[in-house]
Amino acid sequence: MISEIVSKLNDQLASGIQKEADVVYMLAEIRKIFEQTGAAATYPVLDFYANWTVHAMLDHHPWAKAGLTTIENAVDGFQNGCGRPEEVLTAVTGVLSFQRLHRELLECGARYGIVFDKLSFDEWRKFATLLLDVLIGCPLVAKSTAAAVRRLSLSRDFSFVHPGGQTLAFWQIDLADGKFITGPIF
Repeated sequence: MISEIVSKLNDQLASGIQKEADVVYMLAEIRKIFEQTGAAATYPVLDFYANWTVHAMLDHHPWAKAGLTTIENAVDGFQNGCGRPEEVLTAVTGVLSFQRLHRELLECGARYGIVFDKLSFDEWRKFATLLLDVLIGCPLVAKSTAAAVRRLSLSRDFSFVHPGGQTLAFWQIDLADGKFITGPIF
């Protein structure tokens, strides 16, 4: 069964990644591999994104729960004057790490024979952009009503160009007090 999934994924990669459905299909197929092999824990960020693309809410996923807790701690520290704004940025970047997602895609591909390593920079950028399009409108929501962080969401409400390229999207943390914190995903 895994060899058939790998073959399908390699065919998709050879055909190119053109639309959101291609990204969702690829990540759903990776989920099938993880379900059959138990390898999800080896690739927690890839597993997180593979699940996030097919679920409107991720309140039970270990990476999402741990990530929201990390973000909550950074926000609490910042609001209480014990932490710096960079700690919030670091916490969010750690949860939404596209660099780590890319690395785990390459590692998973090498392990199972999926040719993710053949993706050019532009093709990887297209994959990441389409993935963001899928995830916009599907926030990570805190289960606890007592939590200071209510949700983490993605948007394209803002855009700017920086020396490293164009910002793909922005994250937004909605707080219990009605305020929000936002930052870029590069």
